[in-house]
Amino acid sequence: MPHWDLLQTIAALSITLLGFSGIVATTGRLLQAADDPYTPIALNSMITPTLIALACSFLPELGSMLTNELSLVWRVASAILGTSLAATFLPMLFRGEWTDFQPVGKYLLTPLVMASLVAQFLAAAGALGPYQFVFVAGLLVQLTVGVTSFLALVALERRVVNEKEPAGLPG
Repeated sequence: MPHWDLLQTIAALSITLLGFSGIVATTGRLLQAADDPYTPIALNSMITPTLIALACSFLPELGSMLTNELSLVWRVASAILGTSLAATFLPMLFRGEWTDFQPVGKYLLTPLVMASLVAQFLAAAGALGPYQFVFVAGLLVQLTVGVTSFLALVALERRVVNEKEPAGLPG
């Protein structure tokens, strides 16, 4: 299978980021900040795209077990990735959740994810290629969203911790 090493690397990065997600979630400090409405959004926008990248990174290999028609395999993989993106990203975007908690999401990631979403469906329809590139680029966009959401979550944690700490000792 061409590009299998790259897909394995994407899967490994996804698992690593999910591990970081688990560490952040189990510390409990963020989850104690229930008054902050962005904490669940930040966790969701970190975990969901990472899970999508992980699950979808195996699609081409699984598809190649069913057929030798590689263009069909990549197109079906793009259709599944595009559908996953539409099902998870669009509701958050329309509710305004995702762009509110991280400004980089509003100005950089939203256009990037929207372009990836359109590209996946165009590739699935056979109108945009090379199919492998479009699919792998879509996975990398998902990892980018996960990483930037992780960084935004770390910044959010710092802000929450700083707001809860006393300003200083009386002198």
